[in-house]
Order: sequence, then C-alpha cells, then structure tokens
Amino acid sequence: MIKQDLPRLKSTEWAYIAGLLDGEGCISIWENRSRHKAGSHVLELCITNTHYPTIVWLRKKAGGYIKTQCKQNVKWKDCYRWVLNHRQAAWAIRSCLPFLVTKKGQARIALQYAARTAANLNGGPFKIADKELITRNRLSAAIRLLNRRGKAA
Repeated sequence: MIKQDLPRLKSTEWAYIAGLLDGEGCISIWENRSRHKAGSHVLELCITNTHYPTIVWLRKKAGGYIKTQCKQNVKWKDCYRWVLNHRQAAWAIRSCLPFLVTKKGQARIALQYAARTAANLNGGPFKIADKELITRNRLSAAIRLLNRRGKAA
C-alpha cells in the first residue's frame, strides 16, 4: 500500500481507534524468523474484540486484514483480530498518537522503528547491517517490556 492509497479518516474516527487500541489492542515489533527473512522485523498493530461489526468497521475504514481467533473454551465468544503491518501500521499509529494514553510509549517506539526501516519496507533480499539489527532488536525488546503482563517494572 503506497502513501496515496491510505484512506482518509476524520479525527473523531482516529480518536475512536486510539481508544480501542489503548483498551483492546497491541503494538509490537517481532522478529521474522522464517528462512527467507531471517533477521528482519515486523511492525504490527492489532485490535482484538468479540464484536465482529467493530472489527469489520476497522477493516473498512483503515484497511488491513481480519483473523479469527479460535476459542479455547466452549463458553467463550468468538474473537476477531484486526491487523495492520509495516507501513499501514506506522500510518495508523502516527494518526492515533495524539489520542493514545495507555499505549503512547509503545507508539513512540514503533514510530522510531518505522522511521529506521522506511526504505526497506518493500521487502526483497537485503542484508541488514549488524549495528542496525542490534538497534532493531533493542526497539523490539523495549516494546516487549512495555507490553509485558503483570506489575509495571
């Protein structure tokens, strides 16, 4: 998705998405360990919810894709996950940033990562310099620390 393909949303829609992200979402940078992309990382934004129309609205408004989460208990509702990766995730995070409260720290780290990787988002075989890989791993670890469950450090 190139820059001019990104949909335009109202600030009230971004505020709503930011609220969902703060309460039901996650911003992460994970290492792609597949054979062909070893050493590369993926910036991901996701919002998980049991209300399917909300997840469909997110997909309609901002793109991305929807994944269905399998129930681990028959008493639980079906769960759906809206996901944005790479450039789309950076765009949405940047747009939500003024409205974020809980995930503001993760958003800032994610945008640092996105700024470093903008030139390499089209994929393809390339070697990431060791120093750059260390920096990306540091940013990934910083987000994991903020996303960790339990009492704050």
